[in-house]
Amino acid sequence: MNYSDRKKSGEMLRRIRKDQGFTIENLADDYISASTISNIERGNPYVSIEKINYYAKKLDVGLEELSNLTTEEKKNEKKYRLQLMSIENMIDLVDPNAGLARLRQLNSGHFSCCPGMINYLKGKSYYRKNKEKAETYFLKAIQQVDQHPNLEKSNIKSICYNELGTIYFYKNELEQALHYTQKGIDAFVPDGERSYVKSMLLANKAIYLEDLGRLEESIQTIEQLRSQPEEFKSTNSTLSIYVLQARIYHRNKLYSQAIACTETGIELARINRMYERSSELWTLLGNIHFSLQKLEEAEICYLTALDIKEKIRKEHLLITPYTQLGLLYLEQNKYTQAQQALEEAVKIGERSDHILPYIGALIALGNFYLKQKKYYQAIQPFEKALTLAQKHNSTDREEEIVVNLCYCYEQIGDIEKFQNYSKRLVKVKFRNNQKGIECI
Repeated sequence: MNYSDRKKSGEMLRRIRKDQGFTIENLADDYISASTISNIERGNPYVSIEKINYYAKKLDVGLEELSNLTTEEKKNEKKYRLQLMSIENMIDLVDPNAGLARLRQLNSGHFSCCPGMINYLKGKSYYRKNKEKAETYFLKAIQQVDQHPNLEKSNIKSICYNELGTIYFYKNELEQALHYTQKGIDAFVPDGERSYVKSMLLANKAIYLEDLGRLEESIQTIEQLRSQPEEFKSTNSTLSIYVLQARIYHRNKLYSQAIACTETGIELARINRMYERSSELWTLLGNIHFSLQKLEEAEICYLTALDIKEKIRKEHLLITPYTQLGLLYLEQNKYTQAQQALEEAVKIGERSDHILPYIGALIALGNFYLKQKKYYQAIQPFEKALTLAQKHNSTDREEEIVVNLCYCYEQIGDIEKFQNYSKRLVKVKFRNNQKGIECI
């Protein structure tokens, strides 16, 4: 059992013990002391498996059952981290107060996998309106990371020190600002998460040194900054590469690579306050989770993409997240929510000159009615989508639409239109096949 598994098992056993109403002292005996139980719950790597097994049995949990619970907990961890990532996006790109409200709604017991992260986000939420309160939360986050050595690679500690540095900079306490910033640089783990933090810390350090009149040191720091990777310095073209790369991974079913690539792009869009790119990337991340049938995670992503809709000037970018959210709700048989999302997508599409996402929204609305066997209602959006698909030479979508219209007309007993669309389907398929032959 590795350190991470021991940590998870210990946290799980602590939770079970508390749920059963026991203290550590209640369960200590001649074979297992209170200090050993405490070590087990803290994930101490030096406690024997026999002692862990003995303690688990005292709580009526077998090691196999504990392993299964731990595996399930690991799956949930990814969802919880995604929720926190969504909240950070809201704090930075939408409204810190709304982000704080979401943090308060969280069941903190579920987020034991992310110690430090919640306090870091609370610090960010308070940063603009109450810097003293923000400072308290950043310090709490640092303390929590110090208590969990396996979290060093998160670089939460470094980014909290960076935020503390900026707080003292605005207080005009430059030595303290520099002190915290240097601590952030010292704590930074190069192969960890949030790799952009190092550049932020160095940039701030150069500013503070200059303001302190330490010009030579400031110049040296700028040289260090220039040697940093270009990955997190601006921007739109870099993000285009992330989007394209993630889509290619997604199409090739390389899901873990697609998620990693998209999440990096999301972080870059967030720190550069690029609202439209952020929405696009969150939608793409939702599509990846949807493909994996991780519907809760996909919903978080689509809702996050739509959280920033007021900041988005290119309204057509909202068609796809609304469409995908509607399809997700349709998959879950949440018909009211599905209809609201799909009708919003169609409404935006009607006033947009971006035809392909509009066609997709119309097809999705048709499928919404089709799933409920409302064939007459389904025909209207399908026929509208077909007209647009033909006009704009979208042959792949044309074939899909014609198949659906064949089915609808067959179900309502309109044999003439069924036959007409069946003939049309043959022509469309033949044309598509000919295109395939040309490409060979």
